Amino acid sequence: MSNDQQRQFVTRVVGSKATWVDITSGMSVDGITEVFRSLQPGDLIVEHAIDAIHDGAQVKA
Repeated sequence: MSNDQQRQFVTRVVGSKATWVDITSGMSVDGITEVFRSLQPGDLIVEHAIDAIHDGAQVKA
């Protein structure tokens, strides 16, 4: 999960491209955070995303 000054998002990998997905976070316990909006089971998410991985950037899974 990443934050910039205007949004909270995760970086999802679709094909070989990074896609920023706006999220709303919920409860957080033991390093696990509940995430709401726009994600589906099986989505590939960048675990340690940073805003330097721009939306649309090529990534390797």
